[in-house]
Amino acid sequence: MKNCLCSVLISKTNLHSLIETNRQYEEALEGLRSGFGPFAIDTERANRFKYDQEFPWLVQLYRRPTGCFIFDTSKIDNLSKLGDLIGSEEVVIHAAINDIKSLKRVGIHITNLFDTEIACRLLNIPKVNLSYVTEKFINVKLRKEYSTVNWSARPLNKKYLEYAEGDVKHLLDLSQALKTALRAENKLEIAKEEFSHVFMVVKHQSEIDKLDKFCHGLEDDMQRAVAKNLWKARDEIARSKDIFTPRILSNKAIRILAKQVPENLEILKTLLKKDKRPFRKQYINLWHNAISRARVQCRNSESQIQRKVITSEKQYPKERMDLAKAISQSCAEKINVPLENLITTHTLKSVIATDISSLCEMGGVLRKIGLRDWQIKALQQPLFDGLYGKE
Repeated sequence: MKNCLCSVLISKTNLHSLIETNRQYEEALEGLRSGFGPFAIDTERANRFKYDQEFPWLVQLYRRPTGCFIFDTSKIDNLSKLGDLIGSEEVVIHAAINDIKSLKRVGIHITNLFDTEIACRLLNIPKVNLSYVTEKFINVKLRKEYSTVNWSARPLNKKYLEYAEGDVKHLLDLSQALKTALRAENKLEIAKEEFSHVFMVVKHQSEIDKLDKFCHGLEDDMQRAVAKNLWKARDEIARSKDIFTPRILSNKAIRILAKQVPENLEILKTLLKKDKRPFRKQYINLWHNAISRARVQCRNSESQIQRKVITSEKQYPKERMDLAKAISQSCAEKINVPLENLITTHTLKSVIATDISSLCEMGGVLRKIGLRDWQIKALQQPLFDGLYGKE
């Protein structure tokens, strides 16, 4: 009976089962229960169209031998039963961070991950996009022409559905090929550490982090205040209109205004002339008010308006930073991983800014700033020896 239900569903397109009703949902669950092994999952979001960049308008799931199911979340937005079915089984996703957040929105909580993008990074593959790595490892060419369409639009175009299926149906074969390659380089356990770390990244990401990151490099309190006020004003408009926020005012325009801090409306209009977005003129007074509020905030602040952020010549001496980078690069080459996957410049700055008196303390510092066991093992001794002399 299970196989019968599944085959009836799949015969709709000969490629995938589009799940739009509760009855189809229950039948899909029944079919998936008859399958075995890991699940492959992908999601499609309305990136660049909707305010909400996380909601998955489609959830594609593949399991052997059942095939591919595409769940239309505009019709069925609670997939918690599917989440329960997946349980602690391995789930294969390519570039999982955004997908994990999206899946949580519809009741699917992944606990056992294999991220094919991270696996490729650990193997030092020069390009890690899905189409490149599927061709490299399993000789399958993927078409990517529909990756930026509006996935919230209905009815769903048949070609879009075929594209969505293609994104997920080869992931299990790809993961097997990558596991073989990781084993050959003794990196499978390293990969597992990195997959577990993904959940920590997802847990601690927030809008505040995005805003702080956006303001990085702005020189003083005034510039940061302008950027934050414009960011928040833009966000309120985008939320009310359900529009992708940069369509209201581009990130580039916000940074230009933050760096220039226009003194009046005319200068503001001149600076925004190159921004062709339809809302540029409509909200010009709102942008002006946001900048004016930033001036008041900075005047009332205890900190000095023109306090420059000293990028670190004192805190991060260039010679020591260059030395730390060179040591880290050598360590990365030794284990054949990209430097940015071993340690980032931001993390190295934290090491340089800390007084470290022993090898054990170096390990503690590296762990405290978020490095995993394999990274600590590769870096602890060389960084301590190179920066502080042998113990």
